[in-house]
Amino acid sequence: RETEHALARSEERYRAMIEAYDGFIYICSPDYRIEFMNDRLKERTGYDATGHNCHEALHEKDSVCPWCVNDRVFQRETVQWEVQSPKDNRWYQVTNTPINNRDGTVSKQAMIADITERKAMEEELLITRKLESVGLLAGGIAHDFNNLLSGILSNIELAKMHSVQENKVFER
Repeated sequence: RETEHALARSEERYRAMIEAYDGFIYICSPDYRIEFMNDRLKERTGYDATGHNCHEALHEKDSVCPWCVNDRVFQRETVQWEVQSPKDNRWYQVTNTPINNRDGTVSKQAMIADITERKAMEEELLITRKLESVGLLAGGIAHDFNNLLSGILSNIELAKMHSVQENKVFER
């Protein structure tokens, strides 16, 4: 009885951890079938897709996604990457981790965080840096151009002064 209570407490703790995650979590079999989905992912897909193919449920694709890394995960490698979903055009950071099952098989756990706002800020920062670079380049070109013009104007003034002095020599 004490073991049952400990098991129930443990299950409650794990369930609370999964549901507290501010993103999507699912577990997938090697044949691309969803074995588990957290409530947030059920809300995103609009249904409990347990038993369905992950590429259909998550991205509304008829075949395995071209960016799929399941083969690496099922070789017991943890893989992190970013993808823009064709379903909603939002950016996601995905962490795929192998889960070793008791029967010796491997499942994939995917933890997915929406990073669309972060990607937008990165893009804005990149544009700002490019504009700053263009501004610095333009400022450098303007500085160099002004230096050239100053030299030309100085030479013109010098030529005028020389011309005035030559005229005075001829007038005598």
